[in-house]
Formats: sequence, structure tokens, C-alpha cells
Amino acid sequence: MADWLVGVAFYVAVVKQLLLLVALGIAVSSADDLFVDCAYFARRFWRWLAVYSRHAPMRAADLYAAERASWRSWCRPGTRRT
Repeated sequence: MADWLVGVAFYVAVVKQLLLLVALGIAVSSADDLFVDCAYFARRFWRWLAVYSRHAPMRAADLYAAERASWRSWCRPGTRRT
């Protein structure tokens, strides 16, 4: 009569081990995401501190306002490069 109790105990032990393995996998993948997020926010803070304090962010209108030779003029012979 106690054989089924041993089977249940074995089943519970296996489920506990699988749960521990899954929890460890989730923790490792979360640590990887945390590293990526920290690197992103450190770079964003550095750009805010060092780059954007000296230069205004470029806008799309700034690109069209600049009078430069198009990339096609670099490929055509006989055009001046400015």
C-alpha cells in the first residue's frame, strides 16, 4: 500500500528539480536582459551628458536644408564635388 506513496514522493522530487532548472534558466536569461538594458541606458546617459550638451540632435529638415552634392554626382564623371 505504501508503493504509491513512494511513487508520489518520487514524482514530487522530479517536479521540484525541473522547477529549479526552469527557474535557473529564467534567472540567467533575465540577467542577460538586465546587462543589455544597463548598457543601453549607460550609453544613453553618456550621449546626453557628452554629445547632446554640445550638439543639438539632428532633425530631418536639417538634412534637406544642407546643400551638398547628391551621392549620384559622386558616381558621374565630369561633376564637381563640393
